[in-house]
Amino acid sequence: MSTSGRHAIIPIPSTTGNVTATFAVASYAGTLRITILSDPSRMPDAPALAAALRHELSAPLIAALP
Repeated sequence: MSTSGRHAIIPIPSTTGNVTATFAVASYAGTLRITILSDPSRMPDAPALAAALRHELSAPLIAALP
């Protein structure tokens, strides 16, 4: 498969019914992408959620295994 001209694969979540926020995750070619789709009238703090998620995922992962 040729990747010329392709910059990124972005996951698009599908939401139906009474859902305030949906997350979609895609891992491709060593890159993890997370998309948040939210209802701004029910979740006006979506940018804060995205910032918190970005912060948590940027921290080093520590294995809790014995």
